Amino acid sequence: MEERPIIFSGEMVKAILDGRKTMTRRVVKPQPSGVNVDKLEYKDTPGLKMTSARGGIIDFPENCPYGIPGDRLWVRETWWKDILFGRVYYRADYHDGEFKAWKPSIHMPRKYSRITLEITNVRVERLQEITSADAIKEGCSVDRFTPGEYKSPWYDLTQPIAINNFSSLWDSLNGKKYPWSSNPWVWCLTFKRI
Repeated sequence: MEERPIIFSGEMVKAILDGRKTMTRRVVKPQPSGVNVDKLEYKDTPGLKMTSARGGIIDFPENCPYGIPGDRLWVRETWWKDILFGRVYYRADYHDGEFKAWKPSIHMPRKYSRITLEITNVRVERLQEITSADAIKEGCSVDRFTPGEYKSPWYDLTQPIAINNFSSLWDSLNGKKYPWSSNPWVWCLTFKRI
């Protein structure tokens, strides 16, 4: 078992703490070429493999940088430590405007992390192959957007609401480099909080 850090936004930290988020998608870097399968996942043998429709075994060219089932991830989030009292505060627990000295999640040391996750499944797929069930596991609701909420230009009225909410969330976090419309390969990590 290995332990690695992973960064989550404040909203996603809240979703993990509430038990609404049990899955995350992360861009495969670099994007693979020449892989003509829809989904890949860890099987009984080590490594990422999938039986193709033609019956052959396909090896994915990269190992997941986040780990394999059984490995652990410790969550990095925006934080601040009160030097005087030694208490650590987490931005996800506060409204904007409270405190001013927040430290970026990338600088959070392991000892201040309050969330540890165990990976239960890893697979690779195209971003737009997400199902409604997986969008809900990503922490997205099935409610309609409220006025003023970020809405992706790729909002598709034919898609289920949870998938549309996920596509908007994706673009708000990753839209500059890997927008929903580019349909990149992504690592799909399922996890449980421990």
